[in-house]
Amino acid sequence: MSAAAGREVRYPFITNGAVLVWSIPFRGDEPGDAIEVTYSPQGADSWHGFISGGGWLNRMLQPAELDEALKPYELRDTRGKSFR
Repeated sequence: MSAAAGREVRYPFITNGAVLVWSIPFRGDEPGDAIEVTYSPQGADSWHGFISGGGWLNRMLQPAELDEALKPYELRDTRGKSFR
């Protein structure tokens, strides 16, 4: 499978049953900041994004912010299935 329209493929760094967590770069004020994206199919709201820095979760992203942050990325599971 190739990434759609030149999007960068990202694989999860945590897999816990059906819950998957990806880390994507975030260009915030501090070097090493990231957006941690969590997919949990059990909840009514399956997708969550948090800006983290220095090992701490700093802020939860609103759905529109998460959509915008994920535009350059294709999120896949460890078997290559595309989720977003």
